[in-house]
Amino acid sequence: MTIDKFTYCKGKFAIYKLCDTMKVVNTERRDFMKITSVNVRIAESADSKMKGIASVIVDDCFAIHDIRIIDGEKGLFTAMPSRKTSSGEYRDVAHPITSDCRQLFNDAILEEYNKQLQSTETSE
Repeated sequence: MTIDKFTYCKGKFAIYKLCDTMKVVNTERRDFMKITSVNVRIAESADSKMKGIASVIVDDCFAIHDIRIIDGEKGLFTAMPSRKTSSGEYRDVAHPITSDCRQLFNDAILEEYNKQLQSTETSE
């Protein structure tokens, strides 16, 4: 069985189809979460470290908005949506639990970002 590159499963169990019913499935059966849509808006300010904002849809039923694309010291990375707590700290509103899932989101978002960047450069 081939696995789509935007498919996640490292652990043994996962929550699947959040919008239909909450159920835990055995990921060894290959019932994987899939990123079904990525939308990227390129930031207008070229001087900013924030290069864009992304929205991701998982399994055609769960959306995550305001994922930031940041140009850091080691290159581009994504930062999940966060909010400031009463103590002044920032906490992610939604975020991947495992490094494999984080990599799944990062790869999908940065691939779409690069496509958007290329199409912007060719249209100029």
